[in-house]
Amino acid sequence: MMPLYKKYADTEPIGTLCLGNWGGLEILDIEYGIDDYAIACFNWGTGRQQIRRHKIMYTPSGRSYIRKQGTRYYFDQMM
Repeated sequence: MMPLYKKYADTEPIGTLCLGNWGGLEILDIEYGIDDYAIACFNWGTGRQQIRRHKIMYTPSGRSYIRKQGTRYYFDQMM
């Protein structure tokens, strides 16, 4: 299996969340199955960092989010 950093090195993000003046969180892909996963990374203008698979979770009210480094990032806040 190809490593994530090679597979998603040149792909366009499907969603972004601004976390500062120089960059933020990028959603690169969604893997659908019994449990859905998002491929996400940080990009601060120097290239993609920490490309990882994250399980998509839901709040009791139905908001979807991923957890990266202990912080919840909600999909309804991304562009």
